[in-house]
Amino acid sequence: MAANGASDDIRKLSEPISETSYKQILQDGGIDELLMACEDASKFSLDSRLRELSYRLTTLFPQPLPVEVVIANAQALLACKAPDSAQKILSNFSSPSGLNRREWLIVSWQAANASMDHLNAALALRELVQGKVKELDKEQLVVSLLEDGSSLTRSALDLLADHEISLGQWESAAKVLMAGRKRGSVGVRRMALASQLLERLSDDQRQSMLEIALENAAKDKAWWLASDILKLQLILDIKAGGEGVVLRNRLEKLAKELDDSYTLWEIISTDVSRKEEAARLKNQLWSPRNYEND
Repeated sequence: MAANGASDDIRKLSEPISETSYKQILQDGGIDELLMACEDASKFSLDSRLRELSYRLTTLFPQPLPVEVVIANAQALLACKAPDSAQKILSNFSSPSGLNRREWLIVSWQAANASMDHLNAALALRELVQGKVKELDKEQLVVSLLEDGSSLTRSALDLLADHEISLGQWESAAKVLMAGRKRGSVGVRRMALASQLLERLSDDQRQSMLEIALENAAKDKAWWLASDILKLQLILDIKAGGEGVVLRNRLEKLAKELDDSYTLWEIISTDVSRKEEAARLKNQLWSPRNYEND
């Protein structure tokens, strides 16, 4: 692998490496030097150098190669903006086990993602967590490098959902989004996107999937997520022409168990026969005493 210090030195240069140095690296350099030359050519948009370096990387070694060399070679090709070549290099070998497996799968995802090969990108992410999709919420993957050399990352769970949406796999993508356990704005955004995807499914598919998601949330004691799923079920049921009575009752029961006064008020306020109860709850919610410790 390239030394980080050397890579940083190249990023700080105000002009590309000299033609003499470049030619020497192209002819005699190993993967570390070629990787740095790729980063340099990419920084200064030197397309001819990128093409020459990519070709050199694809013809550098005889086969077979140790897994560490394959990974380094693929990473260098990615730096040279040649993701298709990186995928080809990786496809010549089986996914390794042991210490190199994680690095292999991440670089495989990077190559597929850069090639817009959504199918193989999704497969790499699922294999990364051995099918335990909610574990992807613990993974932050680099999606781009900023000009100052810092990394921009995204949750691997959101990335998997994006790939499956691109493949038209609405049900699978919605399941992925509801497998997440993030709260706050992230959780709200995921549920909103899942809602859009679920509207593309049949009633039977939608109800079956939501019930499974609800069971999983309850199993994990993620009660806030269970509440969000019930709210989503209620919205979709009403949109489909239903009255949502059963779902309202389930949501009210859960809100009472969780002492979630706001959700309880939302439910009760839609029932004209419970106006007084709704008014009392509203007064409690907006009472100045609730803000004394803010």
